[in-house]
Amino acid sequence: MERDLRESPLYREVEDHFRRVYEPGFGKVTEPSDPRPSPDGRWVAFTGSLWEKLEGTPKTRICLAPLGRAYLDLVTRMTAWFERFMPARQ
Repeated sequence: MERDLRESPLYREVEDHFRRVYEPGFGKVTEPSDPRPSPDGRWVAFTGSLWEKLEGTPKTRICLAPLGRAYLDLVTRMTAWFERFMPARQ
């Protein structure tokens, strides 16, 4: 029978460490990567992680942020992404 390590002091120490690192970002976009500017240069799109709990893995989201501003939009539908970043086809 395998021993449950979740009650051991070492496990709790490691869990506390990761909780201090990730918990401040719970419910917020963190770990931005792959930035891409919009064709008009007013926006930047990037991939962000959205942690909601310590267990498992974060959700990955496409995010849009206007350059020079301190807010961002989460893209929930790909049509929103294409409307802003893909030039109209003629």
